[in-house]
Amino acid sequence: MPASNAATGSGAIEGTVSDAASHAPLKKAQVTMNGSIANPLTAVTGDDGRFVFRELPAGNYWMNASKSGFNPPQAIFGAEANSGIVLGEGENRKGVEIALMPGASIAGRVVNEEGSPVRGCSISAVQTAYEQNRRGLNTAGGGSTN
Repeated sequence: MPASNAATGSGAIEGTVSDAASHAPLKKAQVTMNGSIANPLTAVTGDDGRFVFRELPAGNYWMNASKSGFNPPQAIFGAEANSGIVLGEGENRKGVEIALMPGASIAGRVVNEEGSPVRGCSISAVQTAYEQNRRGLNTAGGGSTN
């Protein structure tokens, strides 16, 4: 679907938002664009996962996508994952792809060596993150056993 709050220019950027695990297109995902425009633009993907921003002036642009039940791209790959798009005057850039990782939950039991449940045990879920081109682990959530 076309972006709201159209900018003034003759360029365009279009692409798709998909599920990073299944590669299926994501309908009703919100795509936000920032860059060489006064105010951010927003588009909502159609049933085929496609979005388009039209009437863009030449310049540098950055996009992000969001959808309930999916993690934003920077939560998975770090802020450097979105290197941006340089759009020339009147250029129509096609084939931009944004993949969102589905959210998840973890369930299970914590038991001792005899197989008995352990009470009050702290549990942390971590995910790989990249900072300054170095891989590390960030806490994504946690809890304790009951």
